[in-house]
Amino acid sequence: METYFVDVILPLHLPDTYTYRVPQDYNDTIKVGQRVVVQFGAKKLYSALVRRIHQEAPKFTTKYVLAVIDIDPIVGERQFCLWEWMARYYMCGIGDVMAIALPSSLRIASESIVAIHPDFQGDLTNLSINEVKVVTLLSEHTTLSVADVSHALGIKQIMSLLNGMIERQIIIMDEDIKQRFNPRTATYISLAPEYRDSEKAKKLFDQMEKVQTKHKQLDALLYFMQMSHLGADTI
Repeated sequence: METYFVDVILPLHLPDTYTYRVPQDYNDTIKVGQRVVVQFGAKKLYSALVRRIHQEAPKFTTKYVLAVIDIDPIVGERQFCLWEWMARYYMCGIGDVMAIALPSSLRIASESIVAIHPDFQGDLTNLSINEVKVVTLLSEHTTLSVADVSHALGIKQIMSLLNGMIERQIIIMDEDIKQRFNPRTATYISLAPEYRDSEKAKKLFDQMEKVQTKHKQLDALLYFMQMSHLGADTI
């Protein structure tokens, strides 16, 4: 069988594409624009985009593509051309453009954080055995990295599995988690319960008037009482 190589775009601040060898099992299925799982560095895994398929063997030893995530390409040639123009125009790497252009749920990496989708009702009947394991694990730990899920379940090719669960809204990742779970908070001040009694409040004012160093505190308290409509609980 013929040997193929792919140049892939990684969602990282890198100057160019990187070349990986295609396992022969993927010779007939790999396409430009698909996401593939590759190892970059010593341990980290990323979903990269195939930019070019060729048979030009590099002079250095190449790592293998670990998995193909998509059946069909998710990025077309016109999009790639636009990204490459943007990279030239803004003097950055195409990986920088990819990291911004693709939704976070499409940029799976070993350090990505996953959690159960808040709209998932807990129905396990249509899930595979491994998907049930993922749901069970996340129900016990709330959030985990992709690498932690892979290690805990003993599944090396975890990204394709998680990708399918993301598409079916069983789990969510990274930015989606932040957007959904960051509560909006506001800070308020209120009068201590003991000074809601008018007699105790009057004694407090009298004491503060007698102490010169507490005039600023007295002004602040008077302003608070005015803003809170004379002793309302909060402003």
